[in-house]
Amino acid sequence: MCPQAKVYFSTILIGVVLVLVGIGFISEGPKHIPAFAAYAAGAVLILLAILAVIWLVRNR
Repeated sequence: MCPQAKVYFSTILIGVVLVLVGIGFISEGPKHIPAFAAYAAGAVLILLAILAVIWLVRNR
């Protein structure tokens, strides 16, 4: 696998993990923090995943 393919694969994998964790925060939310903080953390994680994919496409 060429180095650029590894970068694509790892960025997409990180994006998927961030989206899954973000959805988990939004749907469940940790019990020790308020609900709005869990929603905010989930939204930030999903936005980070979107920005990572945008960064990957722009720096091709």
